[in-house]
Amino acid sequence: FYLEERDTSKYIASLNEVVAGYLNKQDTIGAYKQLEIIRSFYHTLDADLKSQYYGNLLLTQIASDANNLTETIEEYFNEVPYKNKIMWLPVAKAYFLDDKFETALEAIEDYNYYDGRTSEAYLWIAGQIYESVGQNAKAQKCYKDYIEQTDDKLGYLVNADIRFIKERYLNEIKEIKAKNTILSIALVCVVIFLIAAV
Repeated sequence: FYLEERDTSKYIASLNEVVAGYLNKQDTIGAYKQLEIIRSFYHTLDADLKSQYYGNLLLTQIASDANNLTETIEEYFNEVPYKNKIMWLPVAKAYFLDDKFETALEAIEDYNYYDGRTSEAYLWIAGQIYESVGQNAKAQKCYKDYIEQTDDKLGYLVNADIRFIKERYLNEIKEIKAKNTILSIALVCVVIFLIAAV
C-alpha cells in the first residue's frame, strides 16, 4: 500500500515493525529477509530509518549468534553520526556480548541520556553490564526492578487466568443447576402423573 502511494518512509518503517515481529517470534530468517528488503531501499533512508535498520540488524545478529557485531556497530556509527538517533540498547547489548564491558557501560549511559525508558529489556541488560564492571549496587537495583516489573506482569496474567477459570466454573455451575431444575420439574411431573394414574 505504502509503495503504491510512493511513501517509502512509511513502507520502511512498517518493515522495521515486521522485523521486530519476527524477532519476537524468534524467527531470525524472516527478520533477515525483511532487513534485505530494507537494505534495497538504503539510499532513500533518512537518519531515523537508518538507525532503526541498524538497531534491528544488531538485534537480529544477536539473536542468531552472529560474530560481526563490532563491524555492524562501526558501520552504524559511520552511517548515523548523530548520538541522539542511535538505538543505544542493542548497541550496549552487542558490546556486552563481545566482552567490551566498559564500552557497553558507555552505551548504556548514552541510552539513559537519550532515551531513559526502563523497560524489562533495559533493566536486564543494564544489570548485566553494571555487574560486569563491578557496579554491584546499580546491578542489584536493575535486577530488583526487573523482577518487580516481570512479577507485576506475571501477577496480572495469573489473575486473568484465575478470573477466566472462575467464570468458566460459575457458568458450568449455572448449566448444571439449569439441568437439575429441568430434571426436578420432569420428576415432579412424573410423580404427579403416577399419583393421578393410581
